[in-house]
Amino acid sequence: MDIRVPSRFLVLLGLLAAPPALAALGEAEPSVARDAQALSMDRQPPSVRAGLAVHELRSATATVREYLAPDGTVVAVAWSGAAPPDLGLLLGAYAGEYRAAAAAPRAGRGPRHVETGRLVVDTWGHARALHGRAYLPSRLPAGVNLDDLR
Repeated sequence: MDIRVPSRFLVLLGLLAAPPALAALGEAEPSVARDAQALSMDRQPPSVRAGLAVHELRSATATVREYLAPDGTVVAVAWSGAAPPDLGLLLGAYAGEYRAAAAAPRAGRGPRHVETGRLVVDTWGHARALHGRAYLPSRLPAGVNLDDLR
């Protein structure tokens, strides 16, 4: 018996099975709301810090800040809380690059600095007080101080 499936049906099935697009480094502002939903966090009204729009997401145990350049692109993300957020979600297209660089052996404990050609991720803290930031150095506007990305 020959069963033929219309190609439109296959395309629709593929779209439904695909993971949702979420905000991440290098993506546009509307995706911040999707992050809030995916992380089960409340979105606060945006503010401005060092010339960047800051969209803060909060839960009872964590805070995530997404920094947007004047063109509306997420150029940095910072977090603090009891546990790290889903970095795969926040780093988006850069997640694989980060995982590969972070897999390299390192000496000692303490703050961690992972740098690739396009991405920098810093993490620090201790149990239930973890902090971190990820940013795209080439996309940060001039005059942004890294201490502002917390």
